[in-house]
Amino acid sequence: APRLFSTGIIPSALYGAGHFEVPAMDIAMLQRQAVKCSKVRPFGVPTTLGLLALTTDNDPSYRARSAPLLTWAREVWLATDPDRRRPRDTLKYHELHQAHARISGAHALPQGPAKAIRASLEWFGWSLPRAHIMVTAHGDELDLERGSPAMLKHYLMQAHEEKADSACDNVTKQRGTPLLPDERLDWFLIKKIPRKKKVSAKTKTTLLEILYGTAPTPSWLWAHGWQITPTCSQCGCPNDIDHMASGCAPQTNVRTKVCKAFRPGSIHGPDLLI
Repeated sequence: APRLFSTGIIPSALYGAGHFEVPAMDIAMLQRQAVKCSKVRPFGVPTTLGLLALTTDNDPSYRARSAPLLTWAREVWLATDPDRRRPRDTLKYHELHQAHARISGAHALPQGPAKAIRASLEWFGWSLPRAHIMVTAHGDELDLERGSPAMLKHYLMQAHEEKADSACDNVTKQRGTPLLPDERLDWFLIKKIPRKKKVSAKTKTTLLEILYGTAPTPSWLWAHGWQITPTCSQCGCPNDIDHMASGCAPQTNVRTKVCKAFRPGSIHGPDLLI
């Protein structure tokens, strides 16, 4: 199912995404479907965290929002080729500047390539001061005449991952992550586990459930309306994730321990689940 979705559903759903603005509602729907088709389907975890198990290249949001910018970069790359090896339908240099004037103007644009490029630039927080220059959210200038579209794809993936990490921070803060106000999770370290092929899907699912606090233990299920005994039959303590990890003994908060292990600078994150 994951391969069928990434190679069949996404290309057909986003066909022509480089020439029109894909509605945000459609992108969110494709993201939910991508998580449901994945082998990692954590219980009660939102789509924002479920996408951690997918590579950026398979994220429908990245594919839809990077396509217009990559199409523009390809036009610039071909139009400025010194050997003039380009198809006949490629935009000429003066046509690129005319299109740039429409993209950077303050007037409303109809649905089409210009509107798609403007929408993608606004979502990434980038700008297009000149037809062949893109400026990232950090102020770095990317010369499309010198850098190839493949190089631009690398920067777009980095920018999309930063946006995704920020969305994950907002989700975990709303959920009440057991960290200090000035602490945050190291999503680069966390993503290594759900995206590693040698790690089982059950381990990946358990990690995301613990991070979000929705591990379906008997105590958690009872608190959410399930007809189940919430306490341990041996000691009578709540049968939650802390009890299941530590047993009938003095317990530590497992969610706190996992979150603190995945702070920036920590080297114990991957070893925690071994």
